Amino acid sequence: VLGTPRSVPVAVGRLWVLVGVLSALVNNTPMIAMMLPVLQLWSQRLGFQVQQLAMPMAFASQMGGSLTLMGSPTNFVAQDSFAKEGYNLTFFDMTLPAAVLFLAALVYALPMAPLLLGKRGGLEATLAEQPAAEDQAFEVAFRVEPRGPFDSVRLDECGFQRIRGVVRVDNVVRADAVLAADSVVLAGNDFVVFWATAEGVVSLRSTRGISLPLQKQVEKLGAKRRMRSVFEVELLPTSTLIDKPLVARNLRFNHKCAVLAVRGRCQGFAGAPRAADRQAVENPCHLVEGTSAPSHSFDHFVLKRGDVLLVEAGRADVGSMEWTSDFGIVRGIPNSAPPRAGRTQDSLRSVLAIGGAVLAVGLYVVGDQVPALKNFTLTNNLLVLVGLLLLTRTLTLKEVYESLDVTVLLIIVGAGPFGDAIQQVGLANWIANGLVTMMAPAGQLGVFFAIYVVCAGLSNLISNIAVIVMMAPICANIANLNHYPLRQLVLLVTIASSAVYTCPIGHQTNLMVTPLGRYSWGDFFRFGFPLQLFHMVLCVFVCLYLA
Repeated sequence: VLGTPRSVPVAVGRLWVLVGVLSALVNNTPMIAMMLPVLQLWSQRLGFQVQQLAMPMAFASQMGGSLTLMGSPTNFVAQDSFAKEGYNLTFFDMTLPAAVLFLAALVYALPMAPLLLGKRGGLEATLAEQPAAEDQAFEVAFRVEPRGPFDSVRLDECGFQRIRGVVRVDNVVRADAVLAADSVVLAGNDFVVFWATAEGVVSLRSTRGISLPLQKQVEKLGAKRRMRSVFEVELLPTSTLIDKPLVARNLRFNHKCAVLAVRGRCQGFAGAPRAADRQAVENPCHLVEGTSAPSHSFDHFVLKRGDVLLVEAGRADVGSMEWTSDFGIVRGIPNSAPPRAGRTQDSLRSVLAIGGAVLAVGLYVVGDQVPALKNFTLTNNLLVLVGLLLLTRTLTLKEVYESLDVTVLLIIVGAGPFGDAIQQVGLANWIANGLVTMMAPAGQLGVFFAIYVVCAGLSNLISNIAVIVMMAPICANIANLNHYPLRQLVLLVTIASSAVYTCPIGHQTNLMVTPLGRYSWGDFFRFGFPLQLFHMVLCVFVCLYLA
């Protein structure tokens, strides 16, 4: 979906639209958690600075979360808080004003993200800080998927050489013909030959559009892909695997692993592939032409003393008797679980998740109009969907529990008593009267600006959920005193409280992208504060005239 844009503004635009639309259907916090590794790999491949993309992605998720009721927990708190004041916030109430703000902010982000974000020297300066890893490189071949994103694309435009851990793009093999890597146009089923570290192989494997030819062998390890990782192991001098043709099935049953790549002790980055003495004479291993990388299996590949293997295995199987008898030094590669994609069941799970979410929302929206469907509330529908996802192993119980934000749940539970307390002690009336009196010379426009400043200002410093709980009774009193439509104030408070663009601590998505982009408070102020002012002016007018 993100493709291969050739400029930062185009990349910002694609990322903004994708994340914003998805955040309208999925809670924006787990959405950002899912997108962080994708963004890191994508920006490396394109040669763009991740600093120019991560902060716009966080802001797009916040704005996208205001497009529908289920986009953010803040919206559900607003629905509950304002229901006590006599207004029921429905699923698409915020869609029109939020969509206008979403598109307007995109117009701001396209030119300003490359201008205000990123560090001097660009990606080249970042890559220059990385130590050379030529002596740790494996030779691997990846197949170009027909009709994929790299089919009919020039190799030098794919950006593989920019991926962290990729030492060199060696050549392209097409129908047993070796083509120079310079300016070749890739075609489906081409083999692209890389020299890459273990981390580089893992990153390449996660790149959509190319696939590891050994994937069929890896899939024979079975299910429970979440429990597997990639390991770098060295053969012991006493290993029974040395100088014998490798049998992938025996390795799979005895060691519970599959080989992804092999590096000879004397091979390294510049060494010639030792294909001749790597194959059994009777049944040679099928190698990609001119390389020591197998085209589909390591069967009959002859391992040598001192070889280093890159294998995929279950984390629970590391340290077994078979491992300790044949493998010496073992290094686990972080975040190297195989991608849950490519199988028929993966496609079916994706269809179930997306289709189920659409059906859950659809039944909820229709249920407001059809009395016979009134029991199909959003909560009931989503609980059924989560149950189906658990039954089909799309999710695990651990993932469900990890996705729960206990702080948000506690705030939602305490929202009612807190709002009642504000009303009973008269604080809501006192603040409402004071705000109206102070902004009376400016009229309704001034009151709306004041409410935005209070909501957005506090949300940049404290939880925006707490801000909504506090402001709901205050705004209800302001609406009663001045005969303003309550709907306008509901939308203003809800949208403004989710507009956290100036400080990194005010929203979870800001905190999540800060380490990746290595942002400072000054970075957020430089890019986010002008956006905050622009958003304030537009939000007030949109809520006045489109609500």
